[in-house]
Amino acid sequence: MRKFALVSVILLAASACSHEAIINDCMRPLALVSPQAPSLAVGDTVTLRLVDTSFECTHDAAPLAAPWWSLDTTIASVDSTGLMRARAPGVTHVGRGAPAIMPAYVTVHP
Repeated sequence: MRKFALVSVILLAASACSHEAIINDCMRPLALVSPQAPSLAVGDTVTLRLVDTSFECTHDAAPLAAPWWSLDTTIASVDSTGLMRARAPGVTHVGRGAPAIMPAYVTVHP
């Protein structure tokens, strides 16, 4: 009977450890913008999309419905559908929502 109790305690402790790993794993972004590092010529377009990275984690879906943005719209702009247009040479970040979604690093060349 003592052996059974000891095995039960060990199994309970092991399951607690694996649960902790799942909780810590949920600290990553909810999603990332894809492609992550597009390099475009002026005038090019690319459709951005979100890639869910949360897997089994529970989260608020509100950031996933937030509007697209660009840190510098003179370099690259993004419309409401995720269509990004390269406007001028330079480097900027584009994304959707914040801070739970990892933005993309965009390079526009002449």
